[in-house]
Amino acid sequence: MNGRETADSAMLLPDYAGGSLLNLMASIEAACGGPGRGYAPLRQAPPELGTVRHLVLLVVDGMGEVLLQSGPAGAFMRAHQRGVMTSVFPTTTASAITTVLTGLAPAAHGLTGWHLYSGELDQVIAPLPLWARGKRHPDAHAERWCKQVFVADPLADRLMRECHVVSPWFICDSPYNLHHTGKAERWPYRGLDGLFETLEKLLRQADAPTYTYAYYGEIDRLGHEFGIGSPQVAAELAAVDKALEAFAGRVRGLDVGVVATADHGFLDNPPSQQIQLADHPQLANALYRPLCGERRLAYAYVRPEHQADFKATLVRELDRCFTAVDRSTVLAEGWYGPGPAHPRLAERVGELVLVMQEPWVIIDQVPGERPHDQVGVHGGVSAAEMQIPLIFFTP
Repeated sequence: MNGRETADSAMLLPDYAGGSLLNLMASIEAACGGPGRGYAPLRQAPPELGTVRHLVLLVVDGMGEVLLQSGPAGAFMRAHQRGVMTSVFPTTTASAITTVLTGLAPAAHGLTGWHLYSGELDQVIAPLPLWARGKRHPDAHAERWCKQVFVADPLADRLMRECHVVSPWFICDSPYNLHHTGKAERWPYRGLDGLFETLEKLLRQADAPTYTYAYYGEIDRLGHEFGIGSPQVAAELAAVDKALEAFAGRVRGLDVGVVATADHGFLDNPPSQQIQLADHPQLANALYRPLCGERRLAYAYVRPEHQADFKATLVRELDRCFTAVDRSTVLAEGWYGPGPAHPRLAERVGELVLVMQEPWVIIDQVPGERPHDQVGVHGGVSAAEMQIPLIFFTP
């Protein structure tokens, strides 16, 4: 099994020593002339990374190794797979995509989940859309929040190549993207065809060597709505595979190398394996903040006087559903990767990290927040969530 197994055999942690998404980014930085941040290179890094004139990294959100292997054996991406990597911890877009855009471990960039407590703002926020928990629109001060919450410099600003970022039109110029893409030229697109048309256009008009990061999020959206094992996701995976194969044919001869991977994998979560925090008032009343992180990996901010009772109640009521790990253990064992650590990393983790067993989730709700059903989930440390494919081809 790719990754670092823990004493709990069902938990798979990232292989930051040379087998994770972080290490892929270290290899890409080295290939593009960046100074590096001291991370180990990817053991399986294709040697062509540093020799092609145009290097493209395509991240297909949610396309974990389990999903890729569920497709036809003769599919284009499976035929060009070079291996399997681990994601980062936690297995969520907020943490993994920020690693892609900065080349830094979550320990260093400090984004620890979809929801995080920001001491700078003294509130729980969703850092990607930059809204406060309980709101469904970006805060009026989102640009100022960027300067306060984000400290990591963009990977693009360290590379000795012309850099491009290809993103869906509705997030291309978001405050989060503007901060983390730096000097890179941003290219918005609409739909799967638009993604590859945009990539082809920028490659054909490029004069200098380039590095391009492209993001596609439809599998993640469909996975949350219908489940990762759904016909909708299977059809979308087939469409991505077909479009990528066609793109490879169109750019043949342009000296391009394409890396394709994912930020995380998925699990399907049945309603019978959902914990509603409101059904456990003794636990809810012991918290001084809402749960942060993910449904599959939650940070519990427990009042000091209730910590012993909180742990005892967990064991009594929910022992089979998750493992509770002290913050000190998670930080000391390097679950978020190598340092130097973000100055507010510890406060973004809570006193206890609730690592959900497969496929359990825990859900709480704050005022103003609508119930939000998700069939497919991620964020935890199962192999299905942690393992992602490494695909590479030169047309």
